[in-house]
Amino acid sequence: MKNIYNNIKINYAFWFVKSLNATNGIWMLYLASKGLTLFEIGLIEAIFHITSLIMETPTGAIADIFGRKTSRIIGIVLGVLSNILMITSNSFGLFALGFVFCALSFNFESGAGEAMIYDTLKSVDKQDKFMKITGNNEVIYQTTQIIALVIGGLLGNHQFVYVYYMAIVLAVITFIIALFFKEPKIDTIDEKKEKISFVRAIKKQYIDSFNAVKGNRKLLYLILLTTVFLASLTLSFFYIQIAFKDIGLSIFQIGVYLAISAVAAALGALFAEKIEKKMGEYTILKIVPIIMALMILLFYFVRFALIPLIILSFVEAILYVATRDYINQHIASDKRATILSFDSMMFSFFMIASFPLFGWVSDHIGLQTSFLIFGGIILIVALLNLGLKITKD
Repeated sequence: MKNIYNNIKINYAFWFVKSLNATNGIWMLYLASKGLTLFEIGLIEAIFHITSLIMETPTGAIADIFGRKTSRIIGIVLGVLSNILMITSNSFGLFALGFVFCALSFNFESGAGEAMIYDTLKSVDKQDKFMKITGNNEVIYQTTQIIALVIGGLLGNHQFVYVYYMAIVLAVITFIIALFFKEPKIDTIDEKKEKISFVRAIKKQYIDSFNAVKGNRKLLYLILLTTVFLASLTLSFFYIQIAFKDIGLSIFQIGVYLAISAVAAALGALFAEKIEKKMGEYTILKIVPIIMALMILLFYFVRFALIPLIILSFVEAILYVATRDYINQHIASDKRATILSFDSMMFSFFMIASFPLFGWVSDHIGLQTSFLIFGGIILIVALLNLGLKITKD
């Protein structure tokens, strides 16, 4: 396809603007400022992931059937609706609805964006560059997050709602950029779209994707591993913000702390490919999870939590970049968006169970003790992972 490789450069621009969105760094602080308890905030995050759980695979199927470009544009529009609700809402119910739209926005982007890039590379026989490009995207994300988190902190010191206004402006720009994507060819036949109804097509995507995961032990292992440890990082990243606020840090100071962690994550992503080649798959899949668990344990010492946050961000970026490549090597093109969405669905399972539970426990025994318990559980899982054999199929 003519100029299909331009998708890579266009995606860099798309990802740069999209990553300037600072709402990911302040939403918990914003909801807390609206008077919600940690348990209520946990419930809203659970609602986000319940929506993702229900809609992740169908939206992935839509991307496989109707195109990755279409899916990504729909995601942008839904994101704008979410931000409007966050700006105008003052009740638990409306905030929850805003998070439903936010989840749908993520759903339509999650599998489609990654699938578009991998299949773009595959169409020109350059899929060996995927890990490097994923690392570049992660560097772009973390670098722009440094800017976004500082700006978010400054705006948050005045009015949190300004961050959401900025997010809407950025969404309009990403919408324009997305119009320039070209749809990559995938390994399927066009007649399938004409002969099979939409409902039957989605059902077939579910069945075929489930069978693909079930029949590949290595793929299943990778999905479960990344689910547990990347979700643990996400939970810790959000709740540590509340812990920082509890010890008296300003919103701007918290933004600076998160920006510093983003620098560490950018460096991890930048060197992920070289580290993976030097250290090997075993180190990435076995040793990195142990380091992550130990850093979460150290969040117990909140006043000194910046150091473990930096280390956690660095090693998590390495794990993320490397495992995205490992996972994509085990997926056929015509099921890529759906299986990547299945991967995200597993992430949602973990978050639905852990996020409100962590919030409820923290409301009763405090955030520091909760980090100690949670980190201990994740460390046990990491040690058990040491004994699991990495299969080759």
